[in-house]
Amino acid sequence: MADALPHDHYMDFVAHQLAAYGIEPGRCWTETPDGLQLDAVFLDWPAGTVNAEHWPHDVALAWDQNRGWMLIEQGGGRTVWPLSKDSGTYTHPRQIAADTMTRLYRGMDDYYSPGPVTIAGPRWDGQAVHEAVTAWEAAE
Repeated sequence: MADALPHDHYMDFVAHQLAAYGIEPGRCWTETPDGLQLDAVFLDWPAGTVNAEHWPHDVALAWDQNRGWMLIEQGGGRTVWPLSKDSGTYTHPRQIAADTMTRLYRGMDDYYSPGPVTIAGPRWDGQAVHEAVTAWEAAE
């Protein structure tokens, strides 16, 4: 992902955290299809990652600055699910990866929610991403 959009760096970090959890997507990209909304999409998960019982048509991890993180069932009815109550719009990428791994394996049953993960190492500044997105929106 080239650093052309204000959320590129954030999505790159999320992609690296997904890989660290063993669920590196085969494809991911950022875009602004209408010039008003920033989007990111992660899909094509490694074999055995997505539980077909919960996701018979496969699933994409998606983000936009208005709705935050969500899982979108591919094919079928394209049902959209919020990722997790712990995964806000600008949440630490490690939390996004932990929640995604759980949801891909376990579906949307809250019983299997990993809850907040302990974050060691450098602090993630979600506010910086939010400010960059807000500045981009104001410039449009």
